[in-house]
Amino acid sequence: MPGFADLQSCLGRAQGTGSGNPLQPHSVMSMRLVAVVVALIACVHAGLWALSWEQAAAPDVTGPLASVSYAPFADAEHPDRGHRPTAAQIRADLKAIAPHTRAIRTYSSTGGVELVPAIADEFDLKVTMGAWIDKHEDRNERELRSAIELAKKNQNIDGLVVGNETIYRGEQTVENLIKLIQRVKREVQVPVTTGEIWHRSPYPALLGGLLRESGGRSSNSHLRQAATDLSGQAHRDCRVRLAQRRL
Repeated sequence: MPGFADLQSCLGRAQGTGSGNPLQPHSVMSMRLVAVVVALIACVHAGLWALSWEQAAAPDVTGPLASVSYAPFADAEHPDRGHRPTAAQIRADLKAIAPHTRAIRTYSSTGGVELVPAIADEFDLKVTMGAWIDKHEDRNERELRSAIELAKKNQNIDGLVVGNETIYRGEQTVENLIKLIQRVKREVQVPVTTGEIWHRSPYPALLGGLLRESGGRSSNSHLRQAATDLSGQAHRDCRVRLAQRRL
């Protein structure tokens, strides 16, 4: 069994006073200095991030909104996973929305969203119909065909939005998206545009392509709408997802 001397030796090493290798005062100070420097660097980075972050105050709203973005899905529902909104659900949503806006915008035109224009017309709501565009060509084709057919059949559709943040997500090139917009524009009589994050996407190239496609007619209504969506200056949609929640 260990004797008293062994026990005393162990205690001495544990307390840094024995024959072990205790931390010297200058080592402790060095570690504390490193911790302080790291903390200061983190604070500087956080401050720079906060200063560079774009902030804007929400405008005061009086009277009906010009437009409200609408997706008729609740929680994690998604049309690709078999969840399709019913006409009754959409009708209840739009009944709640109608007193607060004159128009709605959708982000897709399939998966149950194709029911929206006809029901919106019951509440005298205009619809800017979206066609969701990503990297899947078969889905893109279904979206485009549905949006085109809906625009032909529903007089309350006042425009089509081909793609939403598609360039930002890297799922289409500017050239391909312009071709899709050109194709849709040839088949409908309403303005056609797209939606992108204006300060993080190559919108000048996209808008330039639309200008070339129209022969440089800057008064063209779909170009005005494109400039609105891409610049982010005038288009102030309030994104509302009602689904099972009601106003």
